[in-house]
Amino acid sequence: MKRASGALGRRHLTTADGEPVEQTTLARSTTVVALLIALLRLGTLVQMVPSLLVAVDVSARPVLCAASWGLAILAACVTAGSCLLRRRPPGVTWATLDVLIAVTVVLIGILTVPEHLRSGSWVGFQPGYALSVACSLLVVAGPAVWAGGVALLVAAQAAYLQPLLASGPVDVASAVGHLLTLVVLSAVTRVGARGLQEVARTADDHKALAVAAGREAEARRGRIAVHNATAVMSLLVDLDRPSGAKESEARAQLLHQASDELVRMRSYLRRTDHDPCSPAPDRAGTTTLTGVVDEVALDVDDLDVVVQTDLARSVRFDAGTGADLAAALRSLLLNVRQHAHASRVVLHAEELDPTGTWTLSVHDDGVGFDPAGVVWGAGLTDLVVGQLERHRIDVVVDSLPGVGTTVTLTGTSVPAGVRSGAGRG
Repeated sequence: MKRASGALGRRHLTTADGEPVEQTTLARSTTVVALLIALLRLGTLVQMVPSLLVAVDVSARPVLCAASWGLAILAACVTAGSCLLRRRPPGVTWATLDVLIAVTVVLIGILTVPEHLRSGSWVGFQPGYALSVACSLLVVAGPAVWAGGVALLVAAQAAYLQPLLASGPVDVASAVGHLLTLVVLSAVTRVGARGLQEVARTADDHKALAVAAGREAEARRGRIAVHNATAVMSLLVDLDRPSGAKESEARAQLLHQASDELVRMRSYLRRTDHDPCSPAPDRAGTTTLTGVVDEVALDVDDLDVVVQTDLARSVRFDAGTGADLAAALRSLLLNVRQHAHASRVVLHAEELDPTGTWTLSVHDDGVGFDPAGVVWGAGLTDLVVGQLERHRIDVVVDSLPGVGTTVTLTGTSVPAGVRSGAGRG
């Protein structure tokens, strides 16, 4: 992996093939913090520089004064440059050295800055410089390192301001204010930076969960797209041959179903959400339960299917729910065709109460099975239970060996006036 040039505050990473790699939110937040440190240090220099010549001129030790200014300017430039180039704040080693340099500069100020200029003037730049260094410790790992650095700076600054502490109450208040400002602002910036990084870390965790959920949804969609087509092909291969006209009729129906599943698989491979085999929504963007059941029943008329939906005429739901319900119902009927050996299938739908709760049962009189001893396949797990759960449709399977199987779907209708896109899911 290599780094490509990019705008300040963001790293553009690429693979060896030149493909972009998205930077994490935590990494971006670290870059932002580094940029803030660089601006803080450079901003302090901008405030200091106009007083440089005056400070040297009024100092009793001009050479030592100029050396302290040069040391402070060098340390600030190195810190800012490192933050801008590396896109991250200084590490513990440099932060420790930075604090020691600042302490040295402050202590030299005792020898080079007149007492009356040590507060309220950039000629005595040491308090402002010490504050910028303390705030640069905002993301240093470990509270002990941070607290130790701040304590050293406070102690050095207290020695620097000691003459003020021996003066009148105004100077004493000013000196105490300087010390408290250093402690409070360094703590506030540290808490703010830590909070920003924690928010970024949480965002990355949520993003990872969303990516994992998306991959699982795509895998489920793939299993669903393949399941019905596989079942149809299996039936075509296993279809009994010596059945004459009945075999021809059944084969024609299976070929019709296979054609529908081929369209659905092509839709998946093209990554489109529209399913040409799903019931078409009306102008209000909704689909009726009776329409879904009637249309699916037509696709499997090689089975003896009895449709009873008169009690569910008013049940409607959004087009997405209708498409998933149709796919689930087709999967159930394919299972009946492939495994149940049933002579009759009954599709019964009714609305249970005025609130819109409805049920749809799929009952066959086939061989049945013991639900406790069966491992559900991808069809029932993903296409039926998994897909319908998204629309708050419950699925219950009841079966007895030799008696048959009943699958009951229970959901809630879309209230009148609700259009596509306003439903649940």
